Amino acid sequence: MQQVRAFSAALGDERPDGLLHAVVGEADGAVLAVEIWATQADADRFVAERLHPAFLEVGVVPDDRTTIVGFEAVDVYPAPAPAGSR
Repeated sequence: MQQVRAFSAALGDERPDGLLHAVVGEADGAVLAVEIWATQADADRFVAERLHPAFLEVGVVPDDRTTIVGFEAVDVYPAPAPAGSR
């Protein structure tokens, strides 16, 4: 998790334009992220302007284990609001 936290710090706290949802974690030594973007252009801009520079800052070099899969979401199911939040 230390790598995930260092990487998150390099990305900064400012929410990127077009990012709707993101979940980031680590499993078996690999960093995993699932993101939902408003548009492909928003995602592409984030990769170019923030993701790649953050990789360089923390010394992460994408390799043959790095996989990026893009797809068009057919359905997105938001979590229910917590009880008493209405």
